Amino acid sequence: MASPVAIAPIESNLVARRLDEMRPLSTTSRVATLWIVLLALWSQGGTEAWALAVAGLALLWTAFNLWRETTGRGSALGGPVFFMAAIPMMLILVHNTVHGGLLIPLVIHPLTMITLLHGVRLGMTAATVGAVGLLMSLRPPGIDTQHLLPAFGLLLLPLIATLATRPVAALRQRVLLAAELERELDPRRGLQSVGLVIADRLRLATGAQRMIVCHRDAEQPTVLVADQDDSAYEASPALAARLLPLLAELPAELMSLVAGHAADGLNCDLPVATRLAIEPRVRQIADLLEAQTLQLVPDAPREERSGWFLVAYGRDRHNAPKDGSPWPLRSLAAFAAEMRRLLQQASYVDTLQAEIAAHERARIGRDLHDSAVQPYLGLKFAIEVVAQRCTPDNPLHAQVQDLRQFCETELNELRDTVAVLRSGELRGDNSLVPALRRQAGRFATLFGIETTLEAPDPLVASRALSGAVLHMVNEALNNVRRHSKARKVWVRLARDEHALQLVIRDDAGQRTGFPSPSFEPRSLTERARELGGTLEMSRHNGLDTQIRITIPV
Repeated sequence: MASPVAIAPIESNLVARRLDEMRPLSTTSRVATLWIVLLALWSQGGTEAWALAVAGLALLWTAFNLWRETTGRGSALGGPVFFMAAIPMMLILVHNTVHGGLLIPLVIHPLTMITLLHGVRLGMTAATVGAVGLLMSLRPPGIDTQHLLPAFGLLLLPLIATLATRPVAALRQRVLLAAELERELDPRRGLQSVGLVIADRLRLATGAQRMIVCHRDAEQPTVLVADQDDSAYEASPALAARLLPLLAELPAELMSLVAGHAADGLNCDLPVATRLAIEPRVRQIADLLEAQTLQLVPDAPREERSGWFLVAYGRDRHNAPKDGSPWPLRSLAAFAAEMRRLLQQASYVDTLQAEIAAHERARIGRDLHDSAVQPYLGLKFAIEVVAQRCTPDNPLHAQVQDLRQFCETELNELRDTVAVLRSGELRGDNSLVPALRRQAGRFATLFGIETTLEAPDPLVASRALSGAVLHMVNEALNNVRRHSKARKVWVRLARDEHALQLVIRDDAGQRTGFPSPSFEPRSLTERARELGGTLEMSRHNGLDTQIRITIPV
């Protein structure tokens, strides 16, 4: 048994951790700049006292914030408020000092930090405010081109800020998305639930056609898929069986492939010989996912049991989300590494739940053995005593032998159920069809209703599915016996790769010449629904009642 795993609390403030690395540097540069400005104002002479006071207060405020940030206390006035307040302060200095034109570049610093830390929209808004304010401050008579050029330069600053922040756009998007997921996702929901949300949100952010998360820490790899039609699901066994061997042959390195351009080939930081050797496998993955462009990102590079994030882009990206754009491989790698911790925690939760369920099954199996099997054993011994005393010439001999066989069969099935509960072994076997044949034979013998079974042999089904089908057939046969005048019943069982179909029909309508009264087999309907299936009722030849149960497998 694996030892319990302590799950660390999720850190929801990931954005703050990343941006705090930049804020002390920004604050230090502001302190140095304001100190130079204060010395320049003091040395030039003729500077009004209030201007010196504004610069001094700004210097003290910035130094105070630097102390708070370097000691881990955070900014005294968080968010963009401080930067917005710095812009009018700089404009006041520009308007009221001799060297005001030299101070105009000081406005660029708060604008740049607003854009980097709080997004392009707020940066463009602040730049527009600064430019308009500067134009208003340069309106006295005698204005010339020397004063207008800086103003128009600030008016162009929104465009410059937009272009300057493009390289960090993926970083910001990745950090924000990771922070949002860490804040919202609870590993206690399990690996599948957490992984599907991660796959779907990343697909939306990148505008990809398909996003696949393959987690390999667990004993059995888990493959989760998010498609462009807003569906997220666990990969089918067929897809997983084809994809996992291909991924197992790849080194855990960042890779990208444009499938339609042979000249581009596989892009990765690997030796040429290795790249040429693995490129056919990567192209097979791209063909399997119907991807024109494929990005392969390990969540733990160069580790043997690394999982994978596969981002697949199709030929037609017109239907991609407007706010989604492809991410660089490095950004995807950093995001995958952040999400690996969440996936590991969810996987640990699944492991603990499976172990708890195994202990509970074993306990229930012991209880059943003591409370149910033992009375059946006593009943079996009693019937065997009666059977020994009932000679072949006794009129009850045949019925006693049938009862003995029935008790033996039910006792064996109960023992099998207890064994499955104790071991947790849920593999399928071929016990369903033989059990149905015995059931049909007992029903015909006991009630005199001819029962015909059509079923493929062998038919492999799990113990849980076999038990459910046996219960439904038994209930349907009892309904025929109690609610109709039928003398014949047909039971047909068929299975394909998607579903198992059970059809039960009687001849009550043919015997009476009228359709049997309509009714709803509520219990059968509920059983079918619990298995994710459906139940349909119809009239065979317009007379006989027919029930068709479809169960997905």
